[in-house]
Parts: sequence; structure tokens; C-alpha cells
Amino acid sequence: SAKNLAIENIASKLQAAQYAIFTGTKGENRKAVISFEEQDKATQFVKMPLTESAKTLVQTEKKYLNQLAKLPLERLVIPKAQTIGANLMVSNVRPTNPHKSNTLNNTHLLALHELYENSTRTIPILQMEAWKEIQQNLLVLKNTAVINDLPIKKISHLNHLLEQLLVQFNPLQTISVAIAHGDFTPWNSYTTKDKVYVYDWELAAELPLLYDAFHYIFQTGILVKKVPFTELQKEVDRFKQAPSTQLLIGKFRIDFEQAYRFYLLRNVSYYASRYIQQVHLHQQAHWLVDTWVDALEAVQSKALSVSTK
Repeated sequence: SAKNLAIENIASKLQAAQYAIFTGTKGENRKAVISFEEQDKATQFVKMPLTESAKTLVQTEKKYLNQLAKLPLERLVIPKAQTIGANLMVSNVRPTNPHKSNTLNNTHLLALHELYENSTRTIPILQMEAWKEIQQNLLVLKNTAVINDLPIKKISHLNHLLEQLLVQFNPLQTISVAIAHGDFTPWNSYTTKDKVYVYDWELAAELPLLYDAFHYIFQTGILVKKVPFTELQKEVDRFKQAPSTQLLIGKFRIDFEQAYRFYLLRNVSYYASRYIQQVHLHQQAHWLVDTWVDALEAVQSKALSVSTK
């Protein structure tokens, strides 16, 4: 139990609401979540951080939802947010008849296009918060012992590949960044014919354009479709050639290969540095690590072939 959850106080703000409480999963990011129902439909969710790390995630979500609320978005639908003490209440954005899709499609890309039109800016790589986080995560990966069943040699090799990838970037070079969801996947979104409804913005950040698109492809490919990296590579290549992607590349002058390499560097260093410290590791983490190694090896092989020409 936790003190001062203020459930009744929150319930009083809603009309004749019933509520159910999810007490959260053990771990550094543990949150209690309260689902409020009115007329048999969940209308609001209250996130109650139970750890310092969870407080940071909730604050991040609040920050970016407030920023997004000020933008003229039509294709991208986000929750309405309200702060109640240290807690965050967000509206349920589930549409009446959402489409089920595990494939990145034109609707997703048009929503990202809209987001980029309203939040893109160009800055040196060095000024990105994500760049600083990458350095920290690589230090953790290099200096922290693996405490679970992840193969130590494989993690060492993964770290070596990430460090090789890091030096391919010039920190003084400029790059276009925009607000990114950070965990853009089918399980954090709904789609209809012309809109994408996205929730759980806890991992939002300013990241290079196309970051969310790459994440959608990798997460669904590995965790849902369970395909090897060779198939993911084909999916990335198809994504690059898609007319909507070419429109984004041309309009925002995106270096596709740079954006892809940055996605791998940031995403893999972020999760791998956490997975090695997780006592009870889920099987999916092994699938992810195996695919990341293949992806990073392919990027390194391509970089070597270019440098020798």
C-alpha cells in the first residue's frame, strides 16, 4: 500500500466513476495505474509513480503531452493530460473501431509527417540529450557485470559494435530532430483510416527524424512477427523506397543511413545497458539482443565496404 494516493479525490472529479487499480510491475519504473470507468468504458487513467525513476518517466510524459497539446495536430491524436499532485491523469484515446495492424503504413507516416512539420529543428548532434545518454549507457554497458543469463561474450561483442558505431558520428555535425514517442509500436497506438492514436509518451524525447518509424519496424519484426534480421533488413529497404518516406526524406533533407545508424546506436545502448542489470530477464530480451548483434554487424560491414572503396 502507499499513502496519499488520493483515489477518492480523483474519483470525485469524474462523474459517477468506478475504478480498478493495477499495482504495477516490480522494478525501477514501477507505477500504480488506476483505470476510471464511466458507462462501462474506461475514460481516464491515472499514473502514480512509486519509485524515483517512475517519477521521471511520468514527468517526461507530462512535459511532452503539454508540448504536443499546443501543436495543430489532426492526424496524430494524443491523450489529454492533467496533473494531480505527483500523479498524471490521461484520457483514453482508443477510437470506436480501431484497425489492427502490425505493419508500418501510410497512415503512420502521414502522422509522423505532421509531427515533423510542427516540431522539427536542426541542432548539432552534441547538443542532443540523447547523445549524452548514449555516452552514459555505453559506459554502463562496458563497466557493469551481467547479472542474468545473457551470454557475456555476446554482450561484450555488442558493446564493441556500438563503440565502433559511435565513432562514425561527428558530434559537431548538425542533424534534424523532432519530438519522438520513443516507443512507437502497435501496443502503444491505435489506427483508423486516417488517424493514429498514440499513448504512453513516457519515453518521449527529441530524436532524429524517422526514429519512431525504425522502432516500429524493429519491435514488431522481432517481438510480433519473430522474423530474423535478414527479413528486417528487407523491411527497412522497402520502407526507404516507399513514396511517403521519399517525401519525408526530400522535404526534411533526411540522411536516411545516418538516421538508421543513430536509431540503432541509441536504442540498443539504452535497452542493453538496462537488460544486463535485470535479474529476471524475459525471453524476448534474448531475441532482441540476437537481432541487434546482426543489425550492428551489417552496419559495420557496410561501413567497412564504403571505407575501402
